[in-house]
Amino acid sequence: MLLSSIYQYCKSLIAHTENVTYIFPESTLDYVLFATAAGIDAWTNWAEITSAIGGITFTSRFAATPGYLTDVMVYAHTVLNIIYEVEIGWGALHTVVGRVRVYSDWTYHLPMWSAQIPAGQRIYYRMRCENSPASMRAGFRYHYIIP
Repeated sequence: MLLSSIYQYCKSLIAHTENVTYIFPESTLDYVLFATAAGIDAWTNWAEITSAIGGITFTSRFAATPGYLTDVMVYAHTVLNIIYEVEIGWGALHTVVGRVRVYSDWTYHLPMWSAQIPAGQRIYYRMRCENSPASMRAGFRYHYIIP
């Protein structure tokens, strides 16, 4: 029994290293807009992650297959010299799968290494920052587990 459990664990680790990474949103003209107007250092309400131009939900990418966030790609900020923080969660309880904190003077590729996002669950974000209102343009890299 123990050897079987160790084997399954090792198989899972290998599956995480053998995957195809996808980008959301797919269009180079599109992005996700994380926005806050909740006040200084106050979390916004949870909102579904949707591309700003195409109106495509990130949820649609996990409709039939569970997967993982690989990183958050930050493109631009509306307010400089402040810290932004974003949490990503899924489902009605907003189960948090990852968090990123970024200083606004640079663009970033922030590793996330999220917990698994189950298939068919809505994917949400909430944000806070040192100044309000402020927003950040971003995208995601994500992958599915290859069985």
